[in-house]
Amino acid sequence: MSNRSPSSFGGTVTFSLCGPTATTSTALCGTGGSQIGAAKAITPSATTVYSDAAHLTEAGRYCFRAVYSGDSSAGVPGSHDSSAGECFLVNPVTPTLGTQAVDANGNAITAPVNLGSEIYDTAALGGTSYEPGSGALGSDGSVGDPSHTVTRNTKAGGTITFTLTGPDTVGSTTNCNTAATGFTPILVDIANGGDGTYGGPTGSPVVGFTPAAPGVYHWKAAYSGDLPNTNSQTHNGDCSDSHENVTVKVPTTTTTRQFVYPQDKAKIAASAGGNLAGSVTFRLFNNSTNCGADNGTATATGLLYSEAGSLHPISGASPQFAETNNTSVAVTSNTTVFWHVVYTSTNTAQSGSASSCTESTQVAYVGNDSTITVP
Repeated sequence: MSNRSPSSFGGTVTFSLCGPTATTSTALCGTGGSQIGAAKAITPSATTVYSDAAHLTEAGRYCFRAVYSGDSSAGVPGSHDSSAGECFLVNPVTPTLGTQAVDANGNAITAPVNLGSEIYDTAALGGTSYEPGSGALGSDGSVGDPSHTVTRNTKAGGTITFTLTGPDTVGSTTNCNTAATGFTPILVDIANGGDGTYGGPTGSPVVGFTPAAPGVYHWKAAYSGDLPNTNSQTHNGDCSDSHENVTVKVPTTTTTRQFVYPQDKAKIAASAGGNLAGSVTFRLFNNSTNCGADNGTATATGLLYSEAGSLHPISGASPQFAETNNTSVAVTSNTTVFWHVVYTSTNTAQSGSASSCTESTQVAYVGNDSTITVP
């Protein structure tokens, strides 16, 4: 009797797919599962047979099973394979999450903001997967083949949680994990929106906060993911993203107040009688009437300022000059002031003299009390 294998045989191979199961599962596809496509005929003999493509819409662990029908006419028995080598993993996607601190107009914050201003944050979510499909093979209809189309129309859902921490000093992340005083994490439901930008001043809910103290604040964002197909993602957990730092400063104002120290200069001259000798007294009054009535006393009405003669001795050939050094009495409003200057001569050949109180200093201010705001 001959035991040689037949040189020609037929039959079919049927492929089935089991899953998804947990990624830690060790189950095989010995029974059950979903048949993928029609059975494949073996022609010519002993050829490699490929299954139809399976359309998988749910992450997890899957296992194939191949069943050969056998060919009784050629004396070839049936067989199957559902070993561990027929198993594979479909991993969920890991999305991207980029964030940007913005102002009330949605513009990126690139400079310090004033204390009392509300600051906002946005998150751009990308690379998400659709939720598992439905309507085809498998227990939940998420497996498709050429004859069974899977419907996929539900984008990834989940939530994004925004957190604000700080304040820190510039360049520091000491308080990276300390919530800003009064801040409560803001939870945004992305409502199966999938990829998109969320939060900010126009989001629902609004993602914004008004810090209570100056310093550097750090926004953070965390996406929950939407398993089984989309992993979670976080951004700026270590506060290293400068786009998420907001420097808050106390605004200052600079107010100007103009003032003038009135000054005077006297020229003393004599046509004869030798050298000049004596002293000059300067006295400043608020109006010409009081100036003209100057009695030389410290309590004279309207007296604003005086410099005694001992400060201005006169000696030498004619003419001689004397001038004030007023650094204590300032004029801070629109006004006119009058000088009364008296020369007392100690040269017996020369008389003393005085100004006529017609000399005046008119002070006028333009743009007084202007204010500059410094952010």
